[in-house]
Amino acid sequence: SRSFEIYSFNILENLTIGKFAGLHNVSFYDAAYHLLAKFTDSIFVTADKIYFQKFKKDKNLALLGNFYC
Repeated sequence: SRSFEIYSFNILENLTIGKFAGLHNVSFYDAAYHLLAKFTDSIFVTADKIYFQKFKKDKNLALLGNFYC
């Protein structure tokens, strides 16, 4: 059975997410997942093409449509 790791943002991380969301005019929700990928050196996969275009140079971001099955 597979399990998922639980990650709890600390106060500084929450403030950073809020600032990032406001600065880039994105939702806290999207910012949280994006910065979680940065904090954990992983990849945030999004299907949102507009969001992806804003940050396409970020190594921690991938567009779902770019994956082929």
